[in-house]
Amino acid sequence: MFAITVGVLCASLLAGGVYVGVVAMRLDVDVDMEVMESMRGSRTTRLYVPDEGVAREDLTLENYRPVEADLLFGDENMVWADTKEIPDTLREAFIAIEDRKFYTHHGVDWKRTAYAVLNYLFRFRDTFGGSTITQQLVKNVHGEAEVSAARKLKEIIRAIRLEKEYTKDEILTYYLNIVPLGNRCVGVRSAARYYFGKEPQDLTVEECATLAAITNAPARYEPVSHPKENQRRRNLVLTAMAECGFLTPKESEEAQTLEVVLNLTDPVYTDSEHNWYTELVTSDVIRDLQTTLHISPSAATTMLYRGGLEIYTLMDPRVQKEMETYFQDTSHMPTVGGQVSNAAMVVMDPTTGDLLGVIGGVGKKTGSRLLNRATQAYYPPGSALKPLSVYGPALEENLITYATVFEDMPQETSLGLWPHNSPSVYDGRVSVHKAIAKSKNTVSVQVLNMLGKEKAYEYLKNRLGFTGLIRGTENKTDLAAAPLALGQLTKGTTVQEMTAAFAPFANGGILCTPRSYLAVYDRKGEPILTTEREQKRVWSEDTAYIMTQMLGEVVEGGTARRITLKEIVDTAGKTGTSGGDQDKWFVGYTPYAVAGIHIGFDDNTPLPAGNHTHLDAWDTVMHAIHGHLMQGEGESPRTFEKPKGIVTLPFCEDSGLVPWDACHEELRGDRTAYGVFKTGFVPTGTCDTHVEAHYDLQTETYGLGAGNEDTALSFYILSLSERDVPDGVTLKDEDYTLEYYLKEE
Repeated sequence: MFAITVGVLCASLLAGGVYVGVVAMRLDVDVDMEVMESMRGSRTTRLYVPDEGVAREDLTLENYRPVEADLLFGDENMVWADTKEIPDTLREAFIAIEDRKFYTHHGVDWKRTAYAVLNYLFRFRDTFGGSTITQQLVKNVHGEAEVSAARKLKEIIRAIRLEKEYTKDEILTYYLNIVPLGNRCVGVRSAARYYFGKEPQDLTVEECATLAAITNAPARYEPVSHPKENQRRRNLVLTAMAECGFLTPKESEEAQTLEVVLNLTDPVYTDSEHNWYTELVTSDVIRDLQTTLHISPSAATTMLYRGGLEIYTLMDPRVQKEMETYFQDTSHMPTVGGQVSNAAMVVMDPTTGDLLGVIGGVGKKTGSRLLNRATQAYYPPGSALKPLSVYGPALEENLITYATVFEDMPQETSLGLWPHNSPSVYDGRVSVHKAIAKSKNTVSVQVLNMLGKEKAYEYLKNRLGFTGLIRGTENKTDLAAAPLALGQLTKGTTVQEMTAAFAPFANGGILCTPRSYLAVYDRKGEPILTTEREQKRVWSEDTAYIMTQMLGEVVEGGTARRITLKEIVDTAGKTGTSGGDQDKWFVGYTPYAVAGIHIGFDDNTPLPAGNHTHLDAWDTVMHAIHGHLMQGEGESPRTFEKPKGIVTLPFCEDSGLVPWDACHEELRGDRTAYGVFKTGFVPTGTCDTHVEAHYDLQTETYGLGAGNEDTALSFYILSLSERDVPDGVTLKDEDYTLEYYLKEE
């Protein structure tokens, strides 16, 4: 009866997964073999950069002339152990606990598989492992953890096929080199080095059993954080070895009494170093190999470092060199208590998405696969976020224009006056373009209230691709005023993310997905990865141009006025500072490049008050870079081109409306300016904020209108009778209102 039940169940399983099985036989086995062939040897992977003779916007695979830039060697990240370097005791420990019939089955233990199927259907045990070592090898190559009949069927078919292609010893060797063993160790050699400071052939019996004990659940059984759990399972391995005849009962019992002494050591022996761009490409290729080939991180890493790949990167070596030259000199960075701050910078071509240069840290790079602060670290962007979360969306939705006027003052809340400007200066009436230039927190909060938090969040997440946003709960969410209007994001964002998000302002509103490489070829010269220029419109052309004009004022006379690049080419951008001065940002751009920089201490020590290193560093590096990018441009560098839908018109700075005589002749001088506007969204109506007033010399009183022509002095002034200023707040324009003079009488 049992055999009939099992037969029916297996037949049902097979019938339900025929299509999946066919696909697996045609595709997945080929991938398995490709990855395993990559493991077999140690073939050098080569990275190239494009020859300078082809313009970046015209660069394609067809005209990419590769120039060798870097090499990746197999022993840098994959410490492979050949069959002869793996002792019998270590092999036997794994066989005893994982697959006692390894040398007799053909890839699948059908009896154990049948029990696993029954358990899957009826759940008479919490777990029942039915996978052989061959099946586990397949699973480790692909990293598939889904519990389903379809996945199990694919695994079975691929295991059977692999058994026909490789010997048992080859399969076991592959398995022992790719099995995860906790603490980022992949394979027995890296684990032996990490846990014991030894090579596999030098391990004792109890140490071999310790490693074999980890495989069942690395996070639970690794011996550093869970020594008791590891020891319990280690003894189970030793018992199993005796039951299989690999050890005598006495040898097993004696080994179980011995204490395992750890000697934690770096598992990868390498002196090789690569620049930050190479490491960015490394991470991107490993990620894309996983996604495209449906393989595990360890398998993708193996292919990269041992597969003899050829990678066509998009690095501009001139840009990368200028960046490295500057940031390797730690004297450029601020210090506190003798500690040097860190920094990260990304330079990108806004029209193609090509990443031209990357810096992930300060000083000479002295290791491999280090934390890349430009792409992997998240920081709160402060006010640098405002153009992306508040002003850009509000302009796109036609809620504001270049000339829209707000009151620059905090509001009374249950927690006191909020928000505060930095510095704590409040101008009173201020137009949007000046609010951006001076980074007025009060105005960005008001614009957010007009736009709505959901809309602002949607722009960041869905249009601009921010990955660290948190909807969360009331106490921990980015769906609030401080994160969205002031840039105090809960998790933060990366320098690469910010740089890419600003690029559409320089590219007519079109976002180009950042990319570090163009293509990856396998050792046979066949393309296995290619990247296309992914573009999508996130702003209208008009919005992008108006934002660029306003962000240009940040550089001309606002918070980034120190930037001197504007003297040779159109430059725009936005500064940002996180709460407590822990992070300093500047993201700026020209028609040639967009670049973002972040400076801060790794331990969040506040930066020195008034420090402008982020601006000076950005300016110096971008000057050097543009010396290359602008070659051959002559005396007429590119400019930000004005779209046909944009008009330039005068407006009153204090009302945002069409100016009249009073706006030109106000007590402070001419209060008119010229702004750029979308056709159909221009200033309409005449300014009603400026009025004519007088001072009567006989009565010594102020009044509205011209007054008696014989006894009064007439002048133009602000009239803001409806303004309600909170107690304790002083506005800079207060002395220039008629209400102020009337109050003083």
